[in-house]
Amino acid sequence: VYKNGELVYSPNYQKEEIKYEFPKEFYHSIQLEPISKEQLKVKTNIKEDRVLVNVIEVTPSSTFTEIVEVSLPVKDEIIDWKNQGLALMVCFERYGINKNVAFSFVKGAITKDGAVASSWAHDHHNLMVMGTNEEDIINAANHIISLQGGYCVSCNEDIKACAPLPIGGIVSDVPISELGKDIKEVRRAMSEELGYIHNNAVMSFATLSLPVSPSVKLTDKGMIKGKTLEIVPLIVGE
Repeated sequence: VYKNGELVYSPNYQKEEIKYEFPKEFYHSIQLEPISKEQLKVKTNIKEDRVLVNVIEVTPSSTFTEIVEVSLPVKDEIIDWKNQGLALMVCFERYGINKNVAFSFVKGAITKDGAVASSWAHDHHNLMVMGTNEEDIINAANHIISLQGGYCVSCNEDIKACAPLPIGGIVSDVPISELGKDIKEVRRAMSEELGYIHNNAVMSFATLSLPVSPSVKLTDKGMIKGKTLEIVPLIVGE
């Protein structure tokens, strides 16, 4: 490693111990109030008892996704997505710029009751949360807000695993050995507690927000096609 044109570190040489403190504002980058149940209602203007929605289907061995259409029941203009074999994924704009909230439904990821949330969401790094019930979605999302960043799993409204990332919501200031243990526990909880179907659940969820990758991912502006950058409507025909 070179700094200012001088060698400061190599496997056999270190000029001096490098210390660095991040500015205080880096630890306060998530500009969000606690999430409420009202914010999780997926509303529709379609006056029918069922509605056709675009669903993100996760590929179990890669970060690629596909869009499939699924018919879901509607009650009082609210999409009744629970107990339909899907998870709800929500993206909250976290920088205090526009307060956008975007929804998608996900197939082939979480198979048990619970939720996962993270601010380490490539590449926009907004607050992403996915779950099968509102209580755990709220608990996971609010835990990340309280930490000012991280990756966590909630089941039965209990945080089962967490890796805090307080610097800009994406970086840790603890030793890599400690962070590694936290991430390992998050991966275990996603697999065992949530039944997340993927050979790398942490990377899978962290890239469901990556709009430059195939085929469709979620941003605070909605679902976006990676190849064309078109916004995909949640409800078919809207």
